[in-house]
Amino acid sequence: MPGRGICQGCFDDLPWNRHACPRCALPLPGSSPIECLCGKCQKKPPSFDRCHAPLRYEGYIAPLIAGFKFRNRLEQGKLLGQFLADHLHATVDEWPELILPVPLHKSRTRERGYNQSLEIARQLSRRFGVPVEHGLLQRSRVTAPQSNLDYKARRKNIRHAFTLAGPLTAKSVALVDDVVTTGETVAELSRLLKREGVQRIDIWALARTP
Repeated sequence: MPGRGICQGCFDDLPWNRHACPRCALPLPGSSPIECLCGKCQKKPPSFDRCHAPLRYEGYIAPLIAGFKFRNRLEQGKLLGQFLADHLHATVDEWPELILPVPLHKSRTRERGYNQSLEIARQLSRRFGVPVEHGLLQRSRVTAPQSNLDYKARRKNIRHAFTLAGPLTAKSVALVDDVVTTGETVAELSRLLKREGVQRIDIWALARTP
């Protein structure tokens, strides 16, 4: 792909999330009907309205995201952000009023030196002209890494972990994260935002865990 820092063969071999639930972006079996909701969304729709995640979190996407997230490989995040931006350009019909990155706790931000979700959000803001607000959502307590927990523990771990630092007037927002695994983090944030009067919440993420 010219201008993307990756050859066409490698680009074609990426684990694209082309056949996925249209609500939560969970990768679906190839035998599932197109635009079919996954079983979980049919049974209990999530608190957000739609998740966009162009890649599956597998293969060499996992170490790419880990390098960006934990080892200061910001150039890898920029490349992955371009993939997300291209996907959004092709699929989004109505742009949100505001972009909100999933917040890290202050101690984690100091430890890493940056918030990977904010880096992605700034890139998307420049591409689409949608403002990004990085101080409004705050993580009020340190939580255990979600990747180390099972489903029930993830939900308990993240409950009431976020607060709003001020008033929110936007009625449509995009929450930006690096990876959506079970969706509990973005669901908890979405519940908070909808209690504050937000009417539509889209999730923009680099990848979705199968």
